[in-house]
Amino acid sequence: MKKYEIKSIKTISLLKTFFYILVLPLVLYLLLGTVILITGLVTQDDFFIHDGLQYFLSAVLVVGVLEAVAFLTAVIYNFLAKHFGGLVLTLEEKEQSSK
Repeated sequence: MKKYEIKSIKTISLLKTFFYILVLPLVLYLLLGTVILITGLVTQDDFFIHDGLQYFLSAVLVVGVLEAVAFLTAVIYNFLAKHFGGLVLTLEEKEQSSK
C-alpha cells in the first residue's frame, strides 16, 4: 500500500470541474426559461415573461454562487494543507489474474 498526500488543489482545475458538473442544470434552466419566455411573449402574459426571465437569472446566479464556493473551498484547503498537512490517501495495487 502506498500513501499519497494531497498538498494543494489547483483553483482553475476545481472551477473547471464544478462548471462541467453544472452544465446540465444550466442548460435545462436556460431551455426552460426560453420556452416560458417565448410563451409569455406570444400570449402577452406578464406572468410568463417574468418567470422566463427569472429562470435565466437563476441559472446565472446558481452557477456564479457555486463557482465562488468552489474557489473559496480551494483557497481554504490550500491554506490549511500548507499549515496542517493535506489529506492522505492510501492506495493499494491489485494484481490482475491471467487466465
